[in-house]
Amino acid sequence: MALHNEQLAQEILSALEAKFPRKVNSETSKASSFEQVPQEEWLLALEALYLLNYGEGTPFPRGFAQKFSAVVNLRITPLGRAQLRPPNYLAVVLLEVAGLFWKRIL
Repeated sequence: MALHNEQLAQEILSALEAKFPRKVNSETSKASSFEQVPQEEWLLALEALYLLNYGEGTPFPRGFAQKFSAVVNLRITPLGRAQLRPPNYLAVVLLEVAGLFWKRIL
């Protein structure tokens, strides 16, 4: 069971996808689209996305435990974009690429 709010993480990914390829500041994004979300819940979801490699940016740690306090230059990664696709999307793409490869060889 995840400690972060997975629904919130998906919503953040969708928001980052809508901004792609532009980079955003986590606090600006929170203020414009996620103002009702508690700060600790917001930061935990951002940290999870960062650690899962679904989002990239420059985190700013705070305190002795080095928890996230913000992320600048935040952008969705290719892995994060794939996470938003249907479950078999990546397999279909790989099969299509493999088929094209074999057509070129034969």
